[in-house]
Amino acid sequence: MNNEITSVRYIVDDVDVSTAFYTDHFGFRLGTNAAPAFAEVLRGSLRLLLSGPLSSGGRALPDGRVPAPGGWNRLHFVVGDLLYPLLMQSSNHVADALAEYYGPENFVRWMNTEAQALGMNDTVYADPSGISPENVSTTEDLFRLAAYIAHKKSFIFGITKTPDRAIVASDGSRYTVINVNEPANQEPFAGGKIGHTDEARDTMVSLLSIQQGDAQRRVALIVLGSDDQARATKALAKWMLARAKEGPQTACVLCTSLPEYRRISF
Repeated sequence: MNNEITSVRYIVDDVDVSTAFYTDHFGFRLGTNAAPAFAEVLRGSLRLLLSGPLSSGGRALPDGRVPAPGGWNRLHFVVGDLLYPLLMQSSNHVADALAEYYGPENFVRWMNTEAQALGMNDTVYADPSGISPENVSTTEDLFRLAAYIAHKKSFIFGITKTPDRAIVASDGSRYTVINVNEPANQEPFAGGKIGHTDEARDTMVSLLSIQQGDAQRRVALIVLGSDDQARATKALAKWMLARAKEGPQTACVLCTSLPEYRRISF
C-alpha cells in the first residue's frame, strides 16, 4: 500500500471559511492552522494547503499579478534544484525566474561583469535566458568559459550529463527533469549544453573525455551556427578520438593555463 502524501495548494479568499467547508462537507480533518494566512486539511493521503492573501502563496508575482482563487497554484523550489531544468532542458522560465529575484537588469549586468572577469572580451549578454538576438559570443570566449567551468565549477558539467532528476516542490509534488543535451549527456562526454535560437541556429559547448595511456584528457568541443548540433558534435568527437591515438592534444581544457580570474565590481 502506498502511504505517500499528495499535496495540493489552493489559493483562497478566506482561510477560515475554506477550512470549515472542507472539514464540514467533505470529511477532511484540520492539520496545521495558521489562519488567516494558511491552513492544511487532510483526508487519507491527500493534503490540501489553503493559502490566503497573507500567505507566501498570495504574494505578488514578479510581473505584478496577484494570485487569486480560480486556477492559481504557486510552487516553491530550492534554488539549487532549479539548476537541473536550467542546465538539462535549457528552461528559459527558470532563467527568467532566477533573474527576477535579483532584478533582470542587475542580473544581466552581473553576467557581463563575470564575462569580463574571465577575459571574454567579445561576449555580450542581453538577457538572462540567452534567447535575445543581441547575445553574442565567439568560440574563443566560449573556450575560456568551458576552461573556467572545468577548473572551478565542474559540478555544472556534471549536471548537464545527469540523465534525469526528480525535484520536489514545497507542497510535496515531484517533477522529473529529462536531459536533452544529446550527445554530451552520454559517454565519452563529461557534459555539455545545447542551445538554439533562430539567429544563432543550433549550438553546443561540450567536454569530451579522452584516455591517452594513463592520462585522462578533456577537450572542449564548440559548435556554433549549425543545422544539427548533435551530428556536428558527434563528428568532431569522432575526429578528435581518432587523433588522440596519434599524439598529445593541444585543445585540452584541463591542460590549458587558465587566465587569472579578476573580480570586477559594479
